[in-house]
Amino acid sequence: VTAFANKFSSAVDINYKIVPTHSGSLIQKYGEEQVMLAFKYYACAAKQGKLINYEEEFNTNIQIVNGDYQPYNATQLATMATKAGLDSAQLNGCITSADTILSSDTSLATQFGNGGYYTPMSTIDCKYVGPSYTSEAALCAVFPNTAGC
Repeated sequence: VTAFANKFSSAVDINYKIVPTHSGSLIQKYGEEQVMLAFKYYACAAKQGKLINYEEEFNTNIQIVNGDYQPYNATQLATMATKAGLDSAQLNGCITSADTILSSDTSLATQFGNGGYYTPMSTIDCKYVGPSYTSEAALCAVFPNTAGC
């Protein structure tokens, strides 16, 4: 996704989101509150236009114990948000309303995916839905005159 964004962000509007489509096993293991807090941070990072920065921090700090991902606590999530350049005042206001954002994003992903999910999923001009590794080919098929195609 980062390579796609770097190549085409000046030519197209890229709306990049993280939605909790396959989080059931994490919720069972760690609890809904802890798992959904991470998704709220993602949603709020996207709202500030810093999702890729936040995701890089998130992925850099992943902890795996006995082959299993360990969830971040609220302090760790806030620290990563600061390092990713998120505005803390906006973030605090957003976190309280992020359930609405996540519900809307998940509903949209379900509609585009016709009830099924690709993770990650790309949608190009509501004409193409598929796995993100095909994003460049899809964009160039739908809009062949785009710079970089």
